[in-house]
Amino acid sequence: MIIGVGTDIIEIERVRRAVGRKNFLNSVFTEIEQAYCQSRGKNSAASYAARFAAKEAFFKALGTGIVLPLTDVEIVNDVRGVPKIFLRGKIQTLAAEHGVKKISVSLSHSRDFATAVCVIE
Repeated sequence: MIIGVGTDIIEIERVRRAVGRKNFLNSVFTEIEQAYCQSRGKNSAASYAARFAAKEAFFKALGTGIVLPLTDVEIVNDVRGVPKIFLRGKIQTLAAEHGVKKISVSLSHSRDFATAVCVIE
């Protein structure tokens, strides 16, 4: 049964500017997410933006509003490159309380925007 669906879109340039602030990076992205995004070279801002959009889409699907810390929601690609959401800490507990059994996420970006859709079952 679907618990919720969330979507988000963000300007990549906005994230590009924010990424220059170390406190932003560490408060939003895990070390694994940062390493992946940095490995994308000139596309790093788009990768950061897509992951930020995925976190926003997750909370919209859950219906709770944003719960901190955002680093408790981690977006990691599997061996085939498919993005997966992993939860930990307070957010993992909150998801369990809402009956979350499965989380699906899709990320995309164009030159100017990144978007994500999240379905929670």
